[in-house]
Amino acid sequence: MSNWYDISNKSDIDYLNDIYGGFHDACITELRYISGADVDNNLSIAKNKNLQEHGQAK
Repeated sequence: MSNWYDISNKSDIDYLNDIYGGFHDACITELRYISGADVDNNLSIAKNKNLQEHGQAK
């Protein structure tokens, strides 16, 4: 599948499990988690204001 699916609640998880057959005999090769935090030039942690759809930062 080439579509992105944002997972934000149990219904989304159930849908993902349904379309992939509960991940039976599956091999997840990559998983990304974007927390929304960023480290600035002063080495301070702050919310990343540049996050775009699908977790890709500018």
